Amino acid sequence: MHWFEQETSFRWKAQRSERQVVLLVVTVAFALGAVLLLGMRGILLSQAEHREVQRSAKLGSTAADVKIRTSELTEWEHNFSTGGPLITSVASRSTFMTSTDHLERALRALRASTDDTVILNILDATQHDYERFQTLGITLLSGVGKKPDAATRSAVEELRTTLGMMQGHANELGTITDTRRVTSALASDTAANHATRLFIAAGIVAGLLLALSCWLGIRVVRLHRFALDQMAAIAATDPLTGLANRRTWDHTLPEEFLRTARSGAPITIAMIDIDKFKNFNDSYGHGAGDDLLRAVGGALRGGVRATDLAARLGGEEFGLMFFNSEPEACLAAIDAIRLNIPRGQTFSVGLAQWDGRETPIEVTVRADKALYAAKENGRNRAAISLRDDDFRIALPAAASKTGAAA
Repeated sequence: MHWFEQETSFRWKAQRSERQVVLLVVTVAFALGAVLLLGMRGILLSQAEHREVQRSAKLGSTAADVKIRTSELTEWEHNFSTGGPLITSVASRSTFMTSTDHLERALRALRASTDDTVILNILDATQHDYERFQTLGITLLSGVGKKPDAATRSAVEELRTTLGMMQGHANELGTITDTRRVTSALASDTAANHATRLFIAAGIVAGLLLALSCWLGIRVVRLHRFALDQMAAIAATDPLTGLANRRTWDHTLPEEFLRTARSGAPITIAMIDIDKFKNFNDSYGHGAGDDLLRAVGGALRGGVRATDLAARLGGEEFGLMFFNSEPEACLAAIDAIRLNIPRGQTFSVGLAQWDGRETPIEVTVRADKALYAAKENGRNRAAISLRDDDFRIALPAAASKTGAAA
């Protein structure tokens, strides 16, 4: 080959190499920019949606509190209307003032949690009805013990109508906030999935920046998993006590019964109900009642083994599932739990051992019947379900020792 042709070929190859290097540099630069932009966009989007989920959850919780406090006033109105002169003005006024104070604080908290026009308009209507309800309630309380006349009956009907409107507003608030909470959770999940896809695409385009794209991908996956874990925890946990909720209880029972049937180990269900909880609330207020429920939840959680299950089934009723334990052995754990209940509060217990053939509902019904037997026999004791609706009553260990000494 002639030297001129060789030089021309070398020059052409050098120019092609330079173009390839420039193209590679430009490609890497674009890839780096894509990774950074897509990564930051994914992180910010996930974090923004996560914050929105938290805001929606807080808003839903506050709206639920408004509904609960409205229900408290409904209970007060029912007791007042049916009790009439039998209700003392002191007790009725105390309950009324406590419940209205709770509702007013809940309304303020909800107003401070949102700037949504729709919710604020409903809050304005609720506030107007609440003020009217408060005025009517105070007027009626001043006449407790007197013979009702036409004006009093009219005021009671207006009070009931106003309360019905407040309940309607509370239900509407609950529906709106629940819908928005679900929508924000779905948006968060969609945003996290979208961000993950962006990271995968960026990782393919920018192979030289694999380490950076992996870090960003792990970051988004963690945010996504955190959101999913939070949603799963909310769905499975009682928010007040931190125990498993009724949904978890109903889901766990059939699974554990099947597993226990294969192993042949005994399993015992204990239904627990706090004694005279309504009287406790009337005496100390609903805030103290919530504190008591939290304390009972803590006592149950600390008094059972890690393999057992403790759940709040609703109100002041709790459930315990003891694995590989018979009712007699469970009484010691229950007695230990009694010692950690504050204010000297007591509870009654019904226990039933699964016979290996019953459905979860059937053994739960037996434990419920045993619970009623414990209450009918004086409360603050346990009843063990035997055959043919027969029960054996067991006093707490401390009470048994006191009786023996006597």
